Amino acid sequence: MLALSTARLDFSGERTATSQLQRLPLSSETAANAGESRSQTGATVDKKFTIRNDGTGALIGGMTLIATGSGGNVFRLQGDPTLKLSPGQSFEVMVSYHPVDNSPAEGSVRISTNAGVKSIFLRGNGIGVVPQAQAQLTVSPSSINFRSVEVAKFHDDRFTVINTGKSTLTGEVSLAAPFSLVSGGTFSVEPGKTHTVVVRFAPTTSGSVSQRATITSNGGSATVQLLGIGEQSQLCVDPASLNFGTITEKTTKDLTLTVENCGNGSLSGNVEVAAPFSVVTGANFALAEGGSQTVTIRFAPLTDGEVKSSAKITTASNSTTVSLVGAVLKAEPVKLPKLCFEPTALSFGGVPVGSTADLFLVLTNCGTADLTLSLALTGPFTLVTQGPASLAVGEKASVAIRFAPRQEGSQTGTLTLTFNNQQISISLAGEGKGVPKVCTSHAALEFGAVSPGVDKDLSFTITNCGDSVLTGNVTTTAPFSIVTGGQFSLTKGNSQVVIVRFMPTKDGTFVDIAAVNSDGGTASVKLMGSSVKDPKLCVSPAVLDFTVSSSATTGSRPFSIENCGGGVLTGTATLSCKNCDMYSQFSFASFPGIFTLKAGEKLLVTVNFSTYGDGSLSDTIDVVASNGDAAVVQLQGSGGFFSNLE
Repeated sequence: MLALSTARLDFSGERTATSQLQRLPLSSETAANAGESRSQTGATVDKKFTIRNDGTGALIGGMTLIATGSGGNVFRLQGDPTLKLSPGQSFEVMVSYHPVDNSPAEGSVRISTNAGVKSIFLRGNGIGVVPQAQAQLTVSPSSINFRSVEVAKFHDDRFTVINTGKSTLTGEVSLAAPFSLVSGGTFSVEPGKTHTVVVRFAPTTSGSVSQRATITSNGGSATVQLLGIGEQSQLCVDPASLNFGTITEKTTKDLTLTVENCGNGSLSGNVEVAAPFSVVTGANFALAEGGSQTVTIRFAPLTDGEVKSSAKITTASNSTTVSLVGAVLKAEPVKLPKLCFEPTALSFGGVPVGSTADLFLVLTNCGTADLTLSLALTGPFTLVTQGPASLAVGEKASVAIRFAPRQEGSQTGTLTLTFNNQQISISLAGEGKGVPKVCTSHAALEFGAVSPGVDKDLSFTITNCGDSVLTGNVTTTAPFSIVTGGQFSLTKGNSQVVIVRFMPTKDGTFVDIAAVNSDGGTASVKLMGSSVKDPKLCVSPAVLDFTVSSSATTGSRPFSIENCGGGVLTGTATLSCKNCDMYSQFSFASFPGIFTLKAGEKLLVTVNFSTYGDGSLSDTIDVVASNGDAAVVQLQGSGGFFSNLE
């Protein structure tokens, strides 16, 4: 049960002309009844409250300082914030208040434990200004936690005295057992210098210890919280003796004893015995507080008669013995069969579902009498050959066992060997492995016609249609190539895109495959493509000249449109008719104005010219192809009495 000595610590300030840092330690009871006690700006006031465990179990938790406004700068929780109190134990907590201005400050200390949560309210109000001290004491850190130390051993730690004033700081450190000063108990520190104090924690009893080192000086006083836990292990053994009774010669008997850490801290040690006794398990132990360990001791006599000995249990701090007593009865040897086998377990590893794997077990009668034998199996395991019905002394036999997984995953079974009313079980284990299977999204990729030196990419998808990881690669030959996805490792149901590139370097038709090779089978994707030159427009001649000998006469001239490249060339030929009139004009003879030409194909177009008078006329034919090529044919014509038709 969590109990607090007070619910409130009230700090306030008053103006003062002191030249030294004032520390006013107050008990929690004083703080609870202090009302409006005062502290000056620049000074530090320490107040305490007590946490007490009024319950019957351990109180475990921690403390958190919660401050609002300027409280985050002026309140400080001294010491270790963790709590671990036994029933009836108490713990003193110190809170420091160091006002830096006249602003009020509020906060709280939140105590969270396994017995609930409570808070101590904090309030302070710094007033006035303190003149600079001539010598000023500062201590760091404000708390030292020595943690756990074994009783009769010690651990040293240190804190630092700092003179933050203007003149020499002198003083001394006082503390009480089980803490002691190793060095630095008195000091004389120049301004701005430091002094190290070494403190030793040497517990003489077990349990938690919380004290304070008090530092008094001409520059004020301070305290450093000292925390530690004394640990003392204690060895307990049960029982105090082991009686093995009477056993037959060349047989063994096991009995157990328990070693326990009845104290706190850690306990380690070992158990030693002499023949014909031996420690089977638990010869060495390392026990935490309250921990225990079972020690098995075996009696294995080689001769008849009574045997007395002892087991010695030794730890770092003490030792004890357990008496051991046993007797041996000599008996006539009895001939008995004994079945030996190798290996002691069969592991088939991974086997694909639908496949089988065989392993062999060698059986030997290593006893002194013949034995009869039967075998039984469980799980997905069968006998390839039936085992022998009997084995003579020293006889061996080999038994083949088959694993035939019907599903994926780890599978186990047992081979039971029964001989002369005795049974031996041999564990069988194997894993059914799924079979990978390669699937492709396309049977073929058609790249169509691609110009030499130009590339084109198409893709297909590889999918693992099986049940285990599929690994493999994809290959092909020029002018096809694999851009990405040539290597793959796919888990069940996953896919990968393969990009294939077709880049011909010459004309022709190309057929190949993308070969998919994997541990889940092979596949092929047919690759087809062709290569032709781009179409090209060629027009000849560039000028058609018409001249007629007299008026009202016509003439004609041809020009050619040719696909000088590859592929198919389409386009149009148009008369601009810029200067046509009713007396003179150009026209096509049976040409619709459009054309489609295969590679190397030529079209002859005839242009007519008619005139009904003297004079000259010019025009153009605009030839435009679908690939962007264009050409212009100039037309010139004239008529008249003195003209000649050429």
